[in-house]
Amino acid sequence: MGRLPGTDYQLDLRIIDRIESSGPGFGLYGTGRSLPSSISSQEGVDVDGLLVSGEIGSYGRKNAAVIFGKKFKNRLDCLFSGQITDVLGQDLYFPEYIHRDQQWSLRGLDWDKNHGLCGTVEFGDFLVREPWSPAEKACYRLL
Repeated sequence: MGRLPGTDYQLDLRIIDRIESSGPGFGLYGTGRSLPSSISSQEGVDVDGLLVSGEIGSYGRKNAAVIFGKKFKNRLDCLFSGQITDVLGQDLYFPEYIHRDQQWSLRGLDWDKNHGLCGTVEFGDFLVREPWSPAEKACYRLL
């Protein structure tokens, strides 16, 4: 995956079958932890249909997700997942940085927009799996 955990990598957890890891640091929190060595998704036969969900939350959070999975009579097994998330974010205020002439507050700089697709097609011994997950986040610096 190559990214830090968060909303950057849009993988719907409902399609994960199991997470495998090797190494002594996997159960640790903090800097000594290791990343999973393998994430296995479900197969289309496990979903067998269409799942659609949506959610709203605080700070203008909106999320929509779709999962489709099916195993056809010709042994073709398909699983597709898509997700869109939009978060307006909150205004950030840092009282420890207040000076005489400055007020350190950041307005509209905590937003997050991302979407992701994941597809798996399996036919006999032939397997194709591809994730795609671009993301945009607000970026700010305190000088």
